[in-house]
Amino acid sequence: MKLSEAIRLGSVACAQSFGATFTSDGRRCAHGAALLAVGLPNKEYPASMEVWCWTIRTQAICPVCKAASMPFSVIRCLNDNHRWTRSQIADWVETVEPADIEPPSLDSKPVLVEVA
Repeated sequence: MKLSEAIRLGSVACAQSFGATFTSDGRRCAHGAALLAVGLPNKEYPASMEVWCWTIRTQAICPVCKAASMPFSVIRCLNDNHRWTRSQIADWVETVEPADIEPPSLDSKPVLVEVA
């Protein structure tokens, strides 16, 4: 499952959280919603990077503050700092995730993606 799809699917199940992947009352940020969708509801970043391997070798730029980082850091920035909805974040993720869900070759170099 693509990361953008997982964010959308997981978002249906719970309210959005800010400042935490998941909260004791069941709210989840965009990242937490994606983990919920793939059956890893109480896991953190290492599990995400195993599911969405492309995020390890990809650099992205936050479309709001222009900070360059790994995709999950940009997702956190959009969720926590800019208060985007998880649907808006999923739309952005869709612009940076690969068309296929196969992990990149270990020989590939990070790619810098800037979205206007």
